[in-house]
Amino acid sequence: MKVYSAEMQAHLSGSKGFNPRILLLIQARDGAGDPVDVTIWTGSEDRDFVVDGVSRTFKPVMSALQIENLEFTPGLTARAHQVRMAGLPAFVESQLRNLDLYLAGVQAYWVYLDPVVAVSDPIRFLKGVVEDPSEILPANSTTTQIEFRVVTSAIDLTYAAERVWSNETQIRRAPDHYTGSETDITTTGIYTLASGLSKISIEMVGTGGTGANSSSQAPSGFDTIVILKDGGATINTWTAVGGIGGQGLAASNEGEISVMGQPGTGGVGSLLGGVFQGGFAGEYVKVIPIDVSGLTAPVLDITVGAPFYTGPYGGWDGLVRVGEYTAVAAPDKFFKHTAVAGGVRPEWKP
Repeated sequence: MKVYSAEMQAHLSGSKGFNPRILLLIQARDGAGDPVDVTIWTGSEDRDFVVDGVSRTFKPVMSALQIENLEFTPGLTARAHQVRMAGLPAFVESQLRNLDLYLAGVQAYWVYLDPVVAVSDPIRFLKGVVEDPSEILPANSTTTQIEFRVVTSAIDLTYAAERVWSNETQIRRAPDHYTGSETDITTTGIYTLASGLSKISIEMVGTGGTGANSSSQAPSGFDTIVILKDGGATINTWTAVGGIGGQGLAASNEGEISVMGQPGTGGVGSLLGGVFQGGFAGEYVKVIPIDVSGLTAPVLDITVGAPFYTGPYGGWDGLVRVGEYTAVAAPDKFFKHTAVAGGVRPEWKP
């Protein structure tokens, strides 16, 4: 049985005794901000609500979910609405965030009751499913705000001792978030990846092609190569090919600019004896994401392409940019259906 603070017990008992049920004042507003329906509902019976001029029957359903950062199942249409708890003493509002059962749906920030879109999957506020899930109301162009206010105390404390868990559990997982940084690598060698990474990204460019100083084809730039290894075992290899060299008697003297800026840009063509074409930029390759979570000793064996010639005729060096990312897992959020005297009720589990 749950233990409540003395202040909360005093508030719950009040003048109505210790047995009041939940009463919610539900005020829905459409996209224009006009009131759609105002009613008091205990949630113990089916109730028709008029939303956007259309009557829908809402049934008590066995779920209450917080949906911030929630990843919904494919094909599920859902909208979130902010909930404001007003007119309550601060200590009561604090207690309500932790109460189970009926009050579990009255979270301080985000809960789910969608009067606009009907969904068949039971992800909604305490009592929020329309009778016919095939009926979908048109979404408004602006956000619909639903306000809930606890009018009076909400639970029968004796129920807490009578709970029996059912076998039915539903889980919703928020998507992982990633945090990390990028490093530019300009020299050939072994790059040791940070420990505990979830994934990496690789951007790379080959050396720029040599600028022409005769009518013959100038040498191409050298390739930039990245090999992902787990210890000594090769996992994968990526190559950014060096740019093609320029040739005389062409229309341009400039080297082609690389996607990555200066690195990988083609060399300048010579002015001696006529107009000569600059070298072409090195190939640009981007690979993302690369899952490295299962590797025990991941390293990158990197060969950064160098120009065939140094100086203005030679193309610019290649470049490798490595992004390293660690997953910040969002918590699992689940709820269980609870068999109690007089029916079935949900309990929220963070």
